[in-house]
Formats: sequence, structure tokens, C-alpha cells
Amino acid sequence: MKLFSNVKRIILALSVGFSVQSGAAEPTKDEIETRKIMAGLFSSLTTVLPLSLNSDDFSDPKNREKILSELGKMRDSANAFVSHTKRFDGSYGYIAKSMAGDLKDIFGWYKKGSTSESRYLLQQVTDNCVSCHMKLPDPGHAPRMEAFFKDISIAKLSAPDKTRLQVALRQFDDALSTWEDMFKTWPNPSELFAMDTLPEYLKVLIRVKGDTKRAQKTLEELSKRTDLPKYMNREVAAWKTSLANLSGVMSVVGAELPRAEKIIKNARNQMDFPMDRAGLIDFIVASGLLNRYLLDKKIKADDKSASYYLLGITETLIGRSTWLSQTDYYFEAAIRAAPKSKSAKKAFDALEQQIIMQNTGSSGMNIPDDIQENLEELRKLVHR
Repeated sequence: MKLFSNVKRIILALSVGFSVQSGAAEPTKDEIETRKIMAGLFSSLTTVLPLSLNSDDFSDPKNREKILSELGKMRDSANAFVSHTKRFDGSYGYIAKSMAGDLKDIFGWYKKGSTSESRYLLQQVTDNCVSCHMKLPDPGHAPRMEAFFKDISIAKLSAPDKTRLQVALRQFDDALSTWEDMFKTWPNPSELFAMDTLPEYLKVLIRVKGDTKRAQKTLEELSKRTDLPKYMNREVAAWKTSLANLSGVMSVVGAELPRAEKIIKNARNQMDFPMDRAGLIDFIVASGLLNRYLLDKKIKADDKSASYYLLGITETLIGRSTWLSQTDYYFEAAIRAAPKSKSAKKAFDALEQQIIMQNTGSSGMNIPDDIQENLEELRKLVHR
């Protein structure tokens, strides 16, 4: 396990900060604390994740004490992160709570011997990290982790799983390269769309790296594939047009809310149906502007509500369909930010409809009590 000891030392360097490397300003106390908490979390992750990739290794009694110890540390780090994110706006607290809940369950399952359940959940928990890391531009302070990804068990991961881990550990350039190789060589292009690989790739390029030219080049190459289904050709063509129209938008500072609102409105006018992915690029760009805008602690409550509502709208199209959805969070945040605003009323209608749809099936509507209670609380805030 010498390899992972070396990786731990690299990751623990995060607690000091890497602002000198990127030429950025000295990190704030909050940023230093964030890096310190996440350093501990990822230090443990690099120990237990490789073991979880093999069911025999993960359930082997000789590894039990080590795995249980590291899972406990991850659980504690996640709980500390929940407390830490209470001072931040945005969905960071929501994601932190989701991660903390998952890690509590992972630790509990493993402790009582349910290694298969614990193992499955552990391999999914990186989605929480991915959701956070895709929001804002890359600060450039993450260390390189070539040694970790050269480990045999990690190297055997499928390309989609590898990109998820690369983004979780902020290895954005490596993730982009992995995705681009997939787009060239994946035998069935329809699967690329079904796995949401293109939207995730475009989020990193646009929101994190701000490189629309590279995105345009990738889409140009993808459109040359003769086995691309017609619906994919249509979407790729629409995305190329949007990239051309929105090139440079992310580099402009100021008036983020009205600009994002205009982009979303224009995109929706061009979409043939509500979930038409022709508007994907527009929604990614708009969400990037809104996430950046919400960093300003001086914005008015009504503007904050409007920003969250619009983020909820974008998330319905660009959000991951698996594991962690932020749509409900954004609509609720819009309501709580300014309950009497126009945005709050629209957000409540959207949230109520979403909850009804999520909890209605062949046996009728069955909304869990805690969700129903929360919905009623929000209803009173908006309509009292």
C-alpha cells in the first residue's frame, strides 16, 4: 500500500492551499478550511475505493479494520463539511448533506457486515463531489495524481467510471482526455447520450475550463461519425450553433442574472418541447453565470430567489438523471430566499408538480410524510 501512502501525502497538501501555483490571491480562511476537510475525505477515499473495486478485497476480514477506520473518517469529514457549508450560499450545503447521509449509510452497512450494499454505495458517492466540482471555474490548486490512476484496479475502470473519479478528484484535464477518447472509439454512439457523457463533458469545458473552442472542435469531430443517429446529429448541430453564439459569454463579468435570464428565454423559444436538449449549451452557460452570481453576498433577496429559480429550470435539462438531483433544492431555495417574490411563487408551482410526478405511479400518489410536511411549510411561506 505504499502507493496510496504517497497519494495521501499529495492530497493532504491541499490543506495548505495551492494559490501560488495558479497565481491566484491568497486563499481565505473558509477556503483553507474547505481544502483541509476535503483533503481528509479524499485521503481516506484513495484507500478504500481501490479495495471496493473488488468484492473479495472489500469483504476480506484482513482488510476490515482498515476499511472501517477509513469509512469512519470519511463519515466524520462529511459531517464537518455539512457544518462548514452552512455559511455558503448555493447548493453546496445540500450536496454536503447528501454526501454525509451516504457515508453514514456506507459506514453502517459495512460495520454490520453488509459489504455488498456498502460497496455499491461507496462507488456512487463520488457523484456528490462531481456535482460540486462542475459548478465554477477551476481554481487550479489540485495536485496531479498520475500514480493513483496508474494503480491496476483504478486503470481497469470503464471510461465513464474513470471520468467520474477524475472529476471528483479535480483531475479535469485527464477527464476531458478520457471523454474525448470515448467519443472517438465508443462502438455505440447512442450509449454516449444515454450515459450523459456529453453533457458532463460540456459542463466541465464550459463552466470549469471556459473553453468553448475545444467543445466546438469535439462536436465537429463527433458529427463526422457516420453511425451517429439522426436525433444525435440534430442535437450536436444545435449545440455547435449555441457555442458559436455564446462564445466569450462566460468571460464577461457583471449583469449575470439578466444575461442568464435572456439566454434561458431565447433557448426555450428555440426548443420544440420542454425537454428538448437542443437548449443544453444555453442552459449550461446560463447555470454557470448564475452559480458565479450567487457568490456575491450582497445580492438582493428577490434576485437571489430569481437565480435559484432559474437554476432549477436549467437543472431539469442538464442535471444528472442518476443519484443526485438538485432541481428540488433549487426550487426550495428560491422560495426560502424571498417567499413573497414572483420567482418564489413560480418555484413553488414547479416544485409541487415535480414532487407529485416523482411520487406517483401505478398504485397512485404516495408522497412520503416528511416531503409532504416540507411542501406544506413552503406553501404557507408563499401563500400566507
